[in-house]
Amino acid sequence: MKTLIILALMIGLVPPKYQKEGEELARVRYQVIAAAISAEAKGDIRLARFLITVAKHESSFRLDIHSGKKRGAAGEAGLFQVMVGKDGKILRHKYTAKQVIGVSPEATARAVEVAAVYLRPIIVGCYGAPLCVFKRYGGIPRDRLTQGELRRRLLARVATYQQLVRSK
Repeated sequence: MKTLIILALMIGLVPPKYQKEGEELARVRYQVIAAAISAEAKGDIRLARFLITVAKHESSFRLDIHSGKKRGAAGEAGLFQVMVGKDGKILRHKYTAKQVIGVSPEATARAVEVAAVYLRPIIVGCYGAPLCVFKRYGGIPRDRLTQGELRRRLLARVATYQQLVRSK
């Protein structure tokens, strides 16, 4: 998927005018994210859509999360809120949190790479079924029933993914 298409999809999900750093700066940062997703996906439209969806729901493309200024409740880090061990390393990956957090093109590309490394086998194992993919990305076993707030959050991700599929 081309960078401009990814950028347009991101803007459609979370318009840069809603970002605290201002519309122009956010648009430039979005371009960095879109370029990293495009490069990592290498034409795999399905992977690109999953990456966009995960980033949208995990960080809303926000600067404070992208830059690492703010982390998740369990210490998750960056655009894709990947889990970080006590030693600062990304779980099941070669990078440390410091290497994937930040708004530079290099850090952003590494963050996208990490998310893609997690997502690729999940997509295959789930036969591309969005609910399964998002459950597994979140560490929820496929056979676990989800209810309440957790189910609402998972279904919101599915709806976003389906919106991206319809956007073509």
